Amino acid sequence: MTDQRPSARKVEATTVSLSALAATDGDEIAPEAMIEDEDAVARTEAAASDYLAEGAVSQLIHAYVDQLRKVGVEALRRRPRVKAVVRGEGPRFKTVDSAELEKLEARLSRDREIVERRVFDGATLDEVSLATGVTKERVRQITRQATKLLTEIAAEAPRFAVMADKARRTMPPARPRRSGTAKVPLLPDPGALHNRLAHVEAIEAERASYATPVLPVAQLVLH
Repeated sequence: MTDQRPSARKVEATTVSLSALAATDGDEIAPEAMIEDEDAVARTEAAASDYLAEGAVSQLIHAYVDQLRKVGVEALRRRPRVKAVVRGEGPRFKTVDSAELEKLEARLSRDREIVERRVFDGATLDEVSLATGVTKERVRQITRQATKLLTEIAAEAPRFAVMADKARRTMPPARPRRSGTAKVPLLPDPGALHNRLAHVEAIEAERASYATPVLPVAQLVLH
């Protein structure tokens, strides 16, 4: 059936209403749904990558804190505890003081915040120092030690292998080490051009009125 509109009859065309669009299952769809979004796949992949990266970073920081906790607890167990012996008590097993454990957990929580803000969020030293109450030098030390330990954890754990490879690719190449300092001779090179323009002759100095041994004197002769 031809369209009854004059403009359509001139070209023998039929107009179609966008409001009557339907999907393959018969349901009506909006006209905007027919427009293809060329960047939809790229945005979806980027969002999925960011989500996976955030999860990997969280697990990496958690592994870092766990390792620090193990080292800290082991150090507390080795620390001697001075307490008065109470009569009538049974054998006392070597345990960790609960107050020291609370201090350790507080320090780990502080270090975790510093690493998250400084290493992964890109906060400045001033911002991290003001937020945590730690000096900038101490923040710098914690960040440097954490970066080294995080790199080791990412390299050893298979689940962090992708992050370790990416970190190695983004790291600048190491400078080549010098085998040794070049030795500088004490005497000038006689074959050098500027040393060929002069030579040294030894002449005998005139005797003085008093008896002194005659010493040769060097005289510079320019050509």
